[in-house]
Amino acid sequence: MKKYAISILISVLALLFIFFPVNPSGVVLRINYEEIAPGTCMLFYTTTDSEGYNNDQCIQSYMEEADSEAVFYIKSSLKGKITGLRLDFPHAAQVVKIKSVSLCSAGWIQKEINPCHFFKENELLFTNDIAKIENFDKKKVTHITTTLVDPYIGLSENDIRLVESNFSQRRFTRFLIAFIVVGSIFLAKRKMFSDN
Repeated sequence: MKKYAISILISVLALLFIFFPVNPSGVVLRINYEEIAPGTCMLFYTTTDSEGYNNDQCIQSYMEEADSEAVFYIKSSLKGKITGLRLDFPHAAQVVKIKSVSLCSAGWIQKEINPCHFFKENELLFTNDIAKIENFDKKKVTHITTTLVDPYIGLSENDIRLVESNFSQRRFTRFLIAFIVVGSIFLAKRKMFSDN
């Protein structure tokens, strides 16, 4: 009876460890470009506490190569607070070619997104100095033609929900730790009782 009570206690503790609420990890938004002019891409955000786009709420990613990746780290304290996302491109008249979008958290890729779905023109909240947006679904590539002055787009409400839903609680990592620890305990117990 005592053996079963200990087993149940270990199992309960493992479940508590896996599902106990913890601060989430931040989200990394990666936008992979097939072609873009070298320069700085910026991701501005608004929150429930501050509705205006400003330099204090801006994440920058500098790219030196035409075939580059913009990486934006969105800190965990913003979970549940993001109300708007604005993506600014380098100030250049060009065709920006986007080949993939992904959301990562806690060291794992949480979601890979077809750029044609992420940059749906009819769902974007606003655009500025954007001449044209073309989505090529078969190739899963998006082309955005920007003008020289101040090109940016307001990401859709669906895009914002995607970001908000991918802050990781690290449950898979905690599950692996609990699995290894509990498995080791049960194996040790089994060996101990078999020796006796």
